[in-house]
Amino acid sequence: MDYKQKRELGQVFTEKQEVEAIIELLSDTNYASRVMEPGCGTGNFLIEIYEKKLESLKKMPEVKLSLKSNFIDEFEYRFIISISSVYGVDLDGDVIDIARKRCSEFLVNKFLNLTKIKEIPEHINNAIDFLMKNNLIVGDLINSPEKIKILEYNEVTGLKIKIREFIYEDLIFPEDEVFEKRDKLFAHIPSPRVDYDPIIYRELGNINGQAFT
Repeated sequence: MDYKQKRELGQVFTEKQEVEAIIELLSDTNYASRVMEPGCGTGNFLIEIYEKKLESLKKMPEVKLSLKSNFIDEFEYRFIISISSVYGVDLDGDVIDIARKRCSEFLVNKFLNLTKIKEIPEHINNAIDFLMKNNLIVGDLINSPEKIKILEYNEVTGLKIKIREFIYEDLIFPEDEVFEKRDKLFAHIPSPRVDYDPIIYRELGNINGQAFT
């Protein structure tokens, strides 16, 4: 990409030490915290966010127990919940493609490292692919917020996930509204455009076989 195009898209390269310093400011981030990177580029910040959230995840007593036993469903479920709550948006489709590839490779390697298995399960690989397509997206948050779909993933009893679909424009809170709940990605939570039935986490990557967006 030439300089003119980078300037038009507002693209800048952020050094690793700067990324790490900014991520350190997210001191209260846990495995389920929702985080959005509004100009995600090729994924430098996203990878560090995934790393921070998954480090938080592996310290949970129930996750430690799951990893030590042959029943790793609990870990798999929380792994998917953890990575499903990270979002990235960028104007440039080319850099989003790069971000998806980089983040996917990072998450696969992280999963293998945490579980100490040699090959990633198909349902986990499919879930990662699904989340890369639906959470890392091309869009203009400023000029075209009505064209951006945001999927919210919620934990449900029985290792299930409930997906709600919003339009980003609906999530932008009014000027006279203040944040009341710190655990929400957005201050203003409207009714979802689509409210899907809960699914078992293993089925996440099989929904329609494609991206929602």
